[in-house]
Amino acid sequence: MREQVISGEWLVTRKRRQWFLLLLFLLLTSHYSLTTSYAQSPTVRFETPTQTFNVGDAVRLDLVIDHAAGQRVLPPSLEMDWGSVELQGVTQPEITRLDNGMERTSIVVQVTAWQPGNYITPAFEVRLASADGTISTLPVQPFPLRVESVLNPDDLNARDIKPQASFPFGSEISPLIWATGIVAVLAIAAAIIVVLRSRRSVPPQPMQKVDARPPYVIALAELDEIEQADFVSAGQFQQHYTRVSETTRRYLEREFNLTAMEETTYELQRSLQNNSQLDAGLQKQVIGLLQEADVVKFAKIRPNVTDAQQLAAKARQFINASHAQKVAQTTPDLEEVA
Repeated sequence: MREQVISGEWLVTRKRRQWFLLLLFLLLTSHYSLTTSYAQSPTVRFETPTQTFNVGDAVRLDLVIDHAAGQRVLPPSLEMDWGSVELQGVTQPEITRLDNGMERTSIVVQVTAWQPGNYITPAFEVRLASADGTISTLPVQPFPLRVESVLNPDDLNARDIKPQASFPFGSEISPLIWATGIVAVLAIAAAIIVVLRSRRSVPPQPMQKVDARPPYVIALAELDEIEQADFVSAGQFQQHYTRVSETTRRYLEREFNLTAMEETTYELQRSLQNNSQLDAGLQKQVIGLLQEADVVKFAKIRPNVTDAQQLAAKARQFINASHAQKVAQTTPDLEEVA
């Protein structure tokens, strides 16, 4: 009888132990799943050693984006209203690998303020490109800055005027000073003569050759050269997309007087909206082409071979259509002339 009781207690203890181990396994699995899910969620923030600066200081703001491995941050457009804060410059993204398997992209934003006070940076968005070409956005919250004056409280109080300085050599100037002054004047004159003669000896620069062909003819010829180079077959996708994008932007500059080479795609889209020479359909077509090229150029994503080969054809179709539309707008109607 005693052996049966002991055996029953042992079975109950064993079942409790099994239930305890199962519960512990479920808790650890759930914690790991939540931790992994949280670690893979992208985050964005501003970082700086201190939030207090002096007037005129070059303030370094580190824009830090933690994201999944393989994702790439597209360079943000910071040409928004910064108020009294002056934007000085933006560096290219730098990518580092984190211990949790994620990657960190850092972009240094340098600003300056010329008046003391409390400031905040403007809110904007950062775009993330995945390996499959999917684009997601992350909002960047405003970041507070405090700018203090470089003056001390005592600097606001008036001080006595210093007495007039006395000349150490008395009323007479020594011959040594006269000789030093004459030698200095002669040396300056000789340097000026040498510079003038060297400028005369420089041969005139040859005049640069100007391509007098119409902008659309130049652009179509450049697209032919790109297709003949066959960057796609060589696997040079980034070179192919960059050349087609630059050709399209130069055509927009020459044909429609836009600063397309100096603007981001987002800024160019706003410029096109204010330009009545292109209808909405052509604007959407060229912006889509440039955005497709941006994903390959900046995110370094390997595109589909067929899509890459069709890029030049898309650019050629846009150039022909936009030129035809401009000709139609500038050519008077024959009935009206009659």
